[in-house]
Amino acid sequence: MLDDSIIKIFHDCRHDGLALHEFMNTCMRNVFDTSGMDILITQLDLYQKRKNGDETFNNKLSSVKNPGLNDLFSKY
Repeated sequence: MLDDSIIKIFHDCRHDGLALHEFMNTCMRNVFDTSGMDILITQLDLYQKRKNGDETFNNKLSSVKNPGLNDLFSKY
């Protein structure tokens, strides 16, 4: 996990990274998270539609799933 020359590909690696940190006292390097990229692409697509006059932009953006973030901010 520490080799910078190897790209590690995960889907939603937050829990995996936390487990490695907690149980093995290490952290991952050079990681690509497909879940994070999917969220970014979805939000950029919605932003582009908004720029082109999509009136329901705010409704669509609020339905984007952000694993972990939704749980974090649901307390407030």
